[in-house]
Amino acid sequence: MIHMKKTLPKINKFIIEIVSLYVGLTILCLFFYYLFGMSAFDSLIHCMSTISTGGFSNHGSSFEYFKSYSLENVSIIFMILGSLPFVIFIQFIHGQKMSIFKDDQIKLFLSLLLIIIFITSIWLTNYLQVDFSQSIRLATFNITSILTGTGYTSSNYNNWGGFGLIIILMIMFIGGCAGSTTGGIKIFRFQILFRGVRLQIKKLTKPHAVFLMKFNHKTVTEITYLSIISFFFIYILLFIFTAVTLSLFGLDFLTALSASASAISNVGPGIGEIIGPNGNYASINDAAKWILAITMLVGRLEIFTILVLFSKNFWKK
Repeated sequence: MIHMKKTLPKINKFIIEIVSLYVGLTILCLFFYYLFGMSAFDSLIHCMSTISTGGFSNHGSSFEYFKSYSLENVSIIFMILGSLPFVIFIQFIHGQKMSIFKDDQIKLFLSLLLIIIFITSIWLTNYLQVDFSQSIRLATFNITSILTGTGYTSSNYNNWGGFGLIIILMIMFIGGCAGSTTGGIKIFRFQILFRGVRLQIKKLTKPHAVFLMKFNHKTVTEITYLSIISFFFIYILLFIFTAVTLSLFGLDFLTALSASASAISNVGPGIGEIIGPNGNYASINDAAKWILAITMLVGRLEIFTILVLFSKNFWKK
């Protein structure tokens, strides 16, 4: 009982700090949107869907409507902030200044973001025959938006060619860091999966040696690793099941595939003329919309949370 009394105030303080941080970032985002040219109403709408990486815009053409490089840069900064672990921000505020630079997730997330932007920029320069600076602008905003699961767009990426569309489809699954507002599989799961593969290769070459997997300087237990493998398997299985189900309701291959990926990762726009950057989900029949709604809900609440509800043991007293 004494232990609980000591623990609860700490939990309450932590929750208050997280909520205060979230509200503070949202207000800051609103201020900069308004400062760089958005109306008060547009600023309010977009600030609430930037930090939350929700991506809702009250304009059908999303950020292409504003035609503002400054507003795109503001959005990029706050989309990235919404994709980083909020716990790290709290640690930073409490004096652990180097925590943000030591976190394995953050380092990989930012590195991956820069690499994908660079590769996409080179492709767009050659494919669209535009200046490299224009390609950088297009790639930076749209790749950041899709990778973080925000879903804003400033260009019709349906016109980016096959390679560009493959990049868009792949990064829909990734998401940001654990402890952020993003959806998707999350960066840390990919890190642990790849480290597990590397560890398995080491075990095959040196079967009598003992190897430990580390993440953020802490040992990853076998139980944790197995739970991540299970999550990844179910995630991909649900993605395939949703795509196949959507195809039964008349959606073409690309639309069904991208709609499934977008729904489970909570991105928003998909690929193709129907649900792409210049389209919407209005023309899709009601049954398909129900499937997408359920998939979005499962993807947002974490898959195991939903699966537990269908377990008999959960409902036993």
